[in-house]
Amino acid sequence: MFVDSTYRTGLGTGFYDRVDELDELASSLRGYRSVVVYGPRGVGKSELVRYYLARRHVGGAVIVDARERKAHELVPGRVEPLRLFREPMGLLGAPVNLVDLVAEIARSAKKPSLILLDEFQLLFTDTRQALVALESLAGYLAKKPRGTPSLLVTISEGFFATTEALSRLTGYSTGFLLVEPMDPRAFAKLYQEYREKNGCKRSLEEIAGLTGPNPGYLVELCSLSDKMLASWVSERLSQLSHAVYRAALELEEDPLEVVREANKLLSGVRPRTPRQHLLGEVLVRENIAYPCPSLPRQYLPPTTSIRGGTGTSSQEPSTARRATGKRATRNS
Repeated sequence: MFVDSTYRTGLGTGFYDRVDELDELASSLRGYRSVVVYGPRGVGKSELVRYYLARRHVGGAVIVDARERKAHELVPGRVEPLRLFREPMGLLGAPVNLVDLVAEIARSAKKPSLILLDEFQLLFTDTRQALVALESLAGYLAKKPRGTPSLLVTISEGFFATTEALSRLTGYSTGFLLVEPMDPRAFAKLYQEYREKNGCKRSLEEIAGLTGPNPGYLVELCSLSDKMLASWVSERLSQLSHAVYRAALELEEDPLEVVREANKLLSGVRPRTPRQHLLGEVLVRENIAYPCPSLPRQYLPPTTSIRGGTGTSSQEPSTARRATGKRATRNS
């Protein structure tokens, strides 16, 4: 198991696992002008790309954190004027009308070779608007000569993992990397280190059962009392119920039938009819499932890892890799 104990993530722990993802990210950045890193919320996409920049990237990089920009917007007097957002777009050589894509300015590195837009979807109030903007940027960069910075984008919204969204970027020299839930064994080690440093009211079994091996939930769940945890679970169930209801409305199906069909898909049953495929896409868009390229034409819950152990599917990674020749990567 790979552990970089000299590195510190946002959790205050070392960096665990993800060797395959790091190799695939490096390969994608060598071959594509734009790379989209996507996957379930809390899976560790931001930590992955930031670790890559710290340990593997050669050359300058500008990091644009959409979460920080959103936080600044909530504080009176902290909203940065539009003119301050020109620098990253200028580094890309992009038209001024794409300035709004930028969340903040990194004032170091005069000639960066890469610009990271972290949690890209937070820059927009509408996911389709975000997709149009990303498509414009990718298309623009695809025509620029080598030497123009590459673009690396992380996205948590399930809409961007749908076939419709990914196909929109096809032809624009765009690579895709799906980050799946961690290897449960690595997650257990990470949890232990986090607990030793910060304490945790919840057991590993509780957290893995609720969210799967996704480290992004540790800070939130470890601090919850039993009463607060019950409220958290109730809120999540309500969100799931609303998502299923929206899916039923779109498919013009009875909600109970949608629940039954969704349960089949999330249990590993491959869709066989156009309607089942459509349901799978809706589940992805509603953040109920994610598509798994290493298990072709299958959908998994965002709490599930394919790599064995707690909360995993029955197929081992060696089988998945033989089926695709490459783990969890989609390229245009």
